[in-house]
Amino acid sequence: MSKTGFINSANKIIFMPVPQSVKKKLNDHCDFCIDSNIPIPIEIPSESSQVPENLTAEMIISAILQTLSNDPKMRNADYYRNFVLSLRPNILQELSAAIITKIKNNEYDIAQDIINLLRGLYNNSEKVLLMQAVLFEEEANFYEKNGRDAKKLNEKARDAYNGAIAVCETDVDILLNAGFFFAKIQNYKEAKSLLTKFVSLSDDNFRKDKACAEIKLIEENCLDDEHFCKAYKLINDNKELEGMEEIRIFISKYPDVWNAWFMLGWALRRIKRWSDAEAAFRKAIEFGASNVDTLNELAICLIETGNLKQAKFELEKALSEEPENIKIISNLAIVALKSGDKEGAASFFRIVQELDPDDEIANQFTN
Repeated sequence: MSKTGFINSANKIIFMPVPQSVKKKLNDHCDFCIDSNIPIPIEIPSESSQVPENLTAEMIISAILQTLSNDPKMRNADYYRNFVLSLRPNILQELSAAIITKIKNNEYDIAQDIINLLRGLYNNSEKVLLMQAVLFEEEANFYEKNGRDAKKLNEKARDAYNGAIAVCETDVDILLNAGFFFAKIQNYKEAKSLLTKFVSLSDDNFRKDKACAEIKLIEENCLDDEHFCKAYKLINDNKELEGMEEIRIFISKYPDVWNAWFMLGWALRRIKRWSDAEAAFRKAIEFGASNVDTLNELAICLIETGNLKQAKFELEKALSEEPENIKIISNLAIVALKSGDKEGAASFFRIVQELDPDDEIANQFTN
């Protein structure tokens, strides 16, 4: 049984009339009118064929949620939804809190299971649609921080946000989260549009100030420029040479925007032009990019050109900003390994394992 109390893969679901004893208990706790002609799903142990004597409302709710999750349009679906909501009127808040906890603990599969339960119960509720998008986004962030390829998860998050906007185009929570997500994946044109719409609809001054600050950043650096947006899309689609043409046009117009130099360095690094990429990342730093990602990208280029001492310096600077960044720690391990310091490399990889037991490189080295 999960900590939410609604998922147990060891059980099975059967349909049966509501037992009289349970009917009486339910009537004592809520005003819901039970229809004796509609069988209800209940959850029983897989090895059993009998209804347990201690059948509870929780067992019925669990079975209904799982059944609706598998078939939201099933016969009597609305009756079952009303059944659950009468017994547990705060279930959306309860399960939403559980999802947030699971995401914070990096338990993304369980969070997805709970979202599936809510989707069956609420269909295309704006809250459920938003949580789905946030789940994909947070899992992508986790992958990126751990040095894994997050492209597919970012695409899932993008599609989930677009789907949520299509259904709830004036929901301020969706607009704000989507706006900052699109800024993160460098689709600044869409980010500016969404955040501008959020500002026009929201009455939350604190969040409006955050949105306005992002809009100002986009406008001051011309990040919604057509060439910048095209460059990112091309490079992300593995068309580095075409993307570099676009970003160089942008740089010719706006030479002091660090984001553009970072993007150029990113493209050059992907095609293994290490020295040119290093120069671009240094330009990005010159114009204000002091973030961990830039330092890490620069360090990768330095490792590849054999400048291990400088690579270590950049990585240690990044580590001081984010002490648990697995990408940085892994690259420090690689620097140690290439420097002949196997004991130091093993120490770094053990830290990686503690932070992410599934890290393949660390596991290969330490096993």
